[in-house]
Amino acid sequence: MINKFFLTILFCLINISVFSQKEKRKIFAKKVSEEIVLDGEMKESFWKEAQVSSDFVQYFPRDTVSAQLETEFRVAYDDKFLYLFAKMEDISSMKFILGDLKRDFFGGSTDYISFTFDTFQDETNGYNFGLSPYNIQREALLSDGGEGSFGSGGGSRGGFGAFNINWNTKWFSGAKVHDGYWTGEFKIPFSSIRYKAGS
Repeated sequence: MINKFFLTILFCLINISVFSQKEKRKIFAKKVSEEIVLDGEMKESFWKEAQVSSDFVQYFPRDTVSAQLETEFRVAYDDKFLYLFAKMEDISSMKFILGDLKRDFFGGSTDYISFTFDTFQDETNGYNFGLSPYNIQREALLSDGGEGSFGSGGGSRGGFGAFNINWNTKWFSGAKVHDGYWTGEFKIPFSSIRYKAGS
C-alpha cells in the first residue's frame, strides 16, 4: 500500500504559489489500525510515534526566513484513508481572522491550514485540502502550478482556472482551539484523489 507521501504544507493568509519551494522533503506516513476520533486532540497513541514535520519557512513577504509561528504536522494512513494531525501556534489570543464561515471559504481573508498533494510528482497538478480553526473545510484542484489571482488562484467560491475551488469531494475533519495554539485533523479517503499505481 502507500508508504510515503510528498507533501507541500501551506499555512496561508495570502495568494499562494504552491509548487515554488525549491527544497523538497520526504514525509513518511505511519501505517495504523486504530480507530481515529476527529476531535482535534492527539489522544491516539500512534500520533506520538509518527514522524513530526516542522521548521517551515514563510511564503510572504519573503520566502527565505523562518516562519514567525511554529507549525507542525504528522501523517498516518490505513487501507482506506490518509490522516493528518496539525498543530499551529497562535499568538492572537484566539482572535482568528474568519472572513468567511462557509465551506470553500476565500483563502485571502481567513486563518487556516492547507495541505496540497502533488500525487503525480509533476509540480503542476495537485489536490488541496484546507481547514480553519473552527473546522470549516475547503478543497480544490490545482493545475498549472496553482498560480492565480485572489479571484481564481486565491480560492474564492466560484473560482476557476489554476485553483479550482468548484471541485468537491467528501472528506472528514476535526479542529480545536487551545490556549496558544489550535489543532486540526484530516481524514481523506484515498478514493477521493488519484495517484500513480503502486505509489
